[in-house]
Amino acid sequence: MKPVAALAVLLLAATATFSQSTVVPETLSALEPRRAGELLAARLRSLAPAEESEFKGVLNIRRGQTRIVPMSLKITIEGPVWKATYETTGTASVPAEKFVVVHCTNGPNEYLYANASKPGEAPGSALRRNGEEAAVPFAGSDFWLMDFGLEFLHWPQQRLLKTEMRKSRVCHVLESIHPKPAPGGYRRVVSWVDKENGGIILAEAFDHQDRRLKEFSIGKVTKVEGVWQLEEMEIRNLQTKSRTRLEFDFEAAK
Repeated sequence: MKPVAALAVLLLAATATFSQSTVVPETLSALEPRRAGELLAARLRSLAPAEESEFKGVLNIRRGQTRIVPMSLKITIEGPVWKATYETTGTASVPAEKFVVVHCTNGPNEYLYANASKPGEAPGSALRRNGEEAAVPFAGSDFWLMDFGLEFLHWPQQRLLKTEMRKSRVCHVLESIHPKPAPGGYRRVVSWVDKENGGIILAEAFDHQDRRLKEFSIGKVTKVEGVWQLEEMEIRNLQTKSRTRLEFDFEAAK
């Protein structure tokens, strides 16, 4: 099956065709900011893939020097639950890792994480890491587990700040606030949601001291038979000056 992308979310399930339209209602801006933010976040949380898919890609990590980590992503659907399984094959110096983001249409995310004890071995038993416990790097990259699950959409405080142009697109600007961030974790995330296709095209994460920590952005995107196909996305850590690009190999999936 050839994986395709719907630009409905920034990171997780970027290869899935979603079962419902993601276009944000025009009336959203007329609502009270918190109510509008809650509705927008709920809309993004409710998205579910219409079909299963599987493909390969790489994590291109640049931190002083560049390191390439091969990885795969498999999306499965189990009734009201759908899962995104990320797995790296590891390198000569970095052990293999595997984690699963479990999505339920009416509940919070679950994260199941496992890693190998040393290079060349398969990942061991999976441990559950939910909420702040999922604020750990995946395969030594700038992506945390919770980034793949867009955990900020589940925080209790959501607010629509304004509507503005970003990357030549008209966007709703959504602010998600964590009421009690852990040291080193995210205090808030500001995301730009494309009004036309309903997808997040950019997001900025701030640390527990409200300093800008990370920037997530959509990279190369093409439209194939009316469906958006995402080829890469990037996350930059503005405090460590590091960068990770997640690159999808769609040609290999044909």
